[in-house]
Amino acid sequence: MTTYVGQPVARKEDARLISGQGTYVANYQAPGLLHLVVVRSPFAHARIRSIDTAAATAAPGVVAVLTGADLDGAYSGLPCFWPVSDDIKMPPHLPLATDKARHVGDGVAIVVAESAAAAKDAAELVEVDYEPLPAVTDVVEAHSDTAPLVPTSRGTSATRGRSSPGEPDRVFAGRRSSSRRRTASSA
Repeated sequence: MTTYVGQPVARKEDARLISGQGTYVANYQAPGLLHLVVVRSPFAHARIRSIDTAAATAAPGVVAVLTGADLDGAYSGLPCFWPVSDDIKMPPHLPLATDKARHVGDGVAIVVAESAAAAKDAAELVEVDYEPLPAVTDVVEAHSDTAPLVPTSRGTSATRGRSSPGEPDRVFAGRRSSSRRRTASSA
């Protein structure tokens, strides 16, 4: 059995990439290809008071600018592909935030344009008025009774029950002893 983990792997593509002969996805231009940039929240928790997309919509090369309000009702939420229990409480996970940003980087608008540069430039023209709300960035503090809930409608836990971490100390001890045997036998 060949083991790749922890071993150097010969790279075949380096010569063409280093010499400028490589093909990158960013260089590929299919006919009619459009580019999308997501406008993201800089706040961990904030109410979205308003989003002004007029300047971005009027920018050269822009095909569309959409906000969560534009998509409202079009989606019931992105699916959860890994429900951890039968009783899990899943808030709707919409493609774009509609009322609040719930984490740094939460998408609040998208800009679709004819080029990546036009999409990026127009995204910078989207004006979002945020009202920052209390946020918790510490796991211990998040378990406090006074920590703000995000989302507020689901209570304080997503599911009930406990998971067992197994026996990591035994597993790692077994791996350490087998790697020592390999090292000793190869010396």
